[in-house]
Amino acid sequence: MAAHKFTPGPWFLDFEVEECLQTGHVGISAASHGLIAQVVWQMEDDRDAGRNSPQQQATAHLIAAAPDLFEALQGASDLLHAVLAVASDRVDAAQDPRLTSIRAALRKALGDQA
Repeated sequence: MAAHKFTPGPWFLDFEVEECLQTGHVGISAASHGLIAQVVWQMEDDRDAGRNSPQQQATAHLIAAAPDLFEALQGASDLLHAVLAVASDRVDAAQDPRLTSIRAALRKALGDQA
């Protein structure tokens, strides 16, 4: 699999970016690069009503975890491939739907939809 080109992790929710907070967004920052994205933290109607926006907040946390998830999934892919290779007399590793799904997700993260 190709090396990734995205900003290295770890990424974190950055509540110190004032222009994000004023618009109901939160920053996603990387220690090595500073602010790399803005994500909706609170929907406008929720903000006006003084409510949280749990789905948007969960999405922001998921995005901030992306580099860690990518790395973990790469490791899981390698491990599953090795396990399936040992069991190759019973299983065709290249056709295993779990490994196919993992590799598709990694390709999607790399911008390769093919």
